[in-house]
Amino acid sequence: TITFLRLRPRSTAKMRITVFGAGSFGTALSYKLGVNGDHHTVTMLTRNEAVRDGINNNRVNPDYLIGAKYAMPENVSATSDVEEALRDVEMIVHTIPMQSSFEYLRAKKDLIPHDCPIVSASKGIHSETLCFMSDVIPDALDKS
Repeated sequence: TITFLRLRPRSTAKMRITVFGAGSFGTALSYKLGVNGDHHTVTMLTRNEAVRDGINNNRVNPDYLIGAKYAMPENVSATSDVEEALRDVEMIVHTIPMQSSFEYLRAKKDLIPHDCPIVSASKGIHSETLCFMSDVIPDALDKS
């Protein structure tokens, strides 16, 4: 089952959002979520310690979107700790490439709250199974 999340425009409710991935797309979406939703708390989950430290200490991803124009807002942080990233999370934005998504999500399935909406920003069809992300996410989380 796919659940569609309807966000109310101009809502002032504070939301805790975790972005899975800190590549170019995860960084860009985290930046936009932080700038456009300055009352939200955005946490990027990355396996790269240099990226984590760059975002937390210098407000930039050292691999993508470098420069003062794209400095991460103060409400965006990064962590390599899955439990920390998912603590009290209210929405997940998934930016992991399609071919790695099943394994990535499967490893975290017991930590992802059952009722937490996942917004997939990953594109494509899995090269081996020919599945779409709308199939991969529930399968990886045992929600099919």
